[in-house]
Amino acid sequence: MPNASRYLEPGYTYHLTHRCHDRRFLLKFARDRDLYRRWLREGARRYHVPVYNYCITSNHVHVIAHANEAGAVASMMQLAAATLAGHWNRRKQHEGSVWEHPYRCTR
Repeated sequence: MPNASRYLEPGYTYHLTHRCHDRRFLLKFARDRDLYRRWLREGARRYHVPVYNYCITSNHVHVIAHANEAGAVASMMQLAAATLAGHWNRRKQHEGSVWEHPYRCTR
């Protein structure tokens, strides 16, 4: 699957979805959802991405965000996903993917 960030154009609002690997329930605990939420907020602040809404379920995430500049949304999603994956893998002593694909986006 091609990288979703290639299709993000500045000036548009996007629905982003990010699913856990093998559709497993890797976000079932509040501490994992809170960590993702914290780093999503940090990414939005750091990269100046307006996030209008988000929903974190047990096995995937939805984010509604506006792309003001090219690459900012991708950087925000990378920060949240990579930070959560690192913490989750260390805590569970797991190696491998936490996320199924980079993320999907629709305008």
